[in-house]
Amino acid sequence: MRRTHPCKLLVSVLFVSALLGYSTGRGLAQSPSTCHWRQHAVAITPDPPGDTANARGQIVDSLIGLPAGVKIGSPEAANMGISVVTHPRSMEELPRTSDGVVAATFTTYETHETPSGRSLYTLAKLQIDNLVSDRTGRLSVGESLPVLLLGGSAVLPSGSAVSYGIPQIGDSIVPGHRYLAFLHFNQRGEFFEIEKTWDVSTGKAIPNSAEDKERARSGHSFVMGSEAQVLIENLKSELATR
Repeated sequence: MRRTHPCKLLVSVLFVSALLGYSTGRGLAQSPSTCHWRQHAVAITPDPPGDTANARGQIVDSLIGLPAGVKIGSPEAANMGISVVTHPRSMEELPRTSDGVVAATFTTYETHETPSGRSLYTLAKLQIDNLVSDRTGRLSVGESLPVLLLGGSAVLPSGSAVSYGIPQIGDSIVPGHRYLAFLHFNQRGEFFEIEKTWDVSTGKAIPNSAEDKERARSGHSFVMGSEAQVLIENLKSELATR
């Protein structure tokens, strides 16, 4: 089966009023979200100049960037947003074609501004404790893996807090939780994206995406409630033969 590039997979395309918010002010944006930590404004982490930072910025800007010439935090940016967003998602319960599969704990995160100033993105740090599969040669146990999430919240040099481009639907990861994460590697921007996660913090597999939650509700999930370690080891054995 031909693999569709995750950034070309439009799982949901919604207008900004239903999906994304942009807001500024001395306080935090009070928009509905299932992932409240992403509304917490932090200082922007500067990127070292270079091709990688530029490539990441161009990719993020192409997906959620403000119009050319309009920067985050500017008066022109008020009430502006984007019309569409793409999610690197897989519809399989346990994807078999991911670039990497790991069991990892979400430890910390950073907010970054693209070089153009037109958008924000978040780098979530996942501490890998079990390497299930790696087609990239870039993953190892004990590594703190940076995963790029579109959008973020930041404190600007002016002192204002801004939240921008944070999806209001779909699955989310939460600091302190352990996940079985299926990853796509973006070669151009040299970053990983999440295709799908299962929360295994309790030792049992809990669905973390809308489609898997629906499977669980309808009784059609074969993963929900599985012993996490057994699931991880069985998946590792299966993928090792591919």
